[in-house]
Amino acid sequence: MQPGFVCIAGIDPKTGRHVRPVLRDRIGVEMLEPNGGPFNMATEVDLGRAKPKPSPPEVEDCEIRASSASKLRDVPADEFWQLLRGVGQLRLVDVFGAALCRHGNTCILEPATGEASLGCLIPGDAPLLEVCTEAYQGQTKKRIRCHVRDLDGEYSPAVTDFRLYHDDQQTPRSELIANLNRRMNEGAAAILSVGVTRAMSQGKHWLQVNNIHLQDDPTWRL
Repeated sequence: MQPGFVCIAGIDPKTGRHVRPVLRDRIGVEMLEPNGGPFNMATEVDLGRAKPKPSPPEVEDCEIRASSASKLRDVPADEFWQLLRGVGQLRLVDVFGAALCRHGNTCILEPATGEASLGCLIPGDAPLLEVCTEAYQGQTKKRIRCHVRDLDGEYSPAVTDFRLYHDDQQTPRSELIANLNRRMNEGAAAILSVGVTRAMSQGKHWLQVNNIHLQDDPTWRL
């Protein structure tokens, strides 16, 4: 996301379905708990009156009022991990549907295709995070990628986990990334929150890793 803005998503604990709250405008970082808002990792939030706004593949979108969202509680680590495991899939196509197709070292959904834009993947092997220098939208920038395997193959999607970047939302937190790699390599189980981008060039939706959850500290918050 551009500096000052954030994308937020979660799981309805009653149905196990993913939900992405949206506003009529973009969601600013003031909605995050450290800035006085209700949202953080592993928090239960009452969204108020949410109006579904599905548009494939973003079938999870629901419009809310910022003033109506309120934090209910912090979710205990064991409960949060079991929630993730309960919705986790072993294959990306089981998250997004058969329309997901490989594109280079990652995957895409073509416009208006796919069964979902959010989900959780239980990877086949320990993922590996890498900081790469890439050309992006006409500029050179550092981007985090996740080398991950599912039952169908290996991929290297971009990582958008807000916690892995400094406050400028551009600079990767290298020491933290090294710490996560070490723990995963030493056997800490991982579950990846995965998603696809909003429509980009030619309307394509690109695979991304939105959050990285480790069993040894699943409720790590901002």
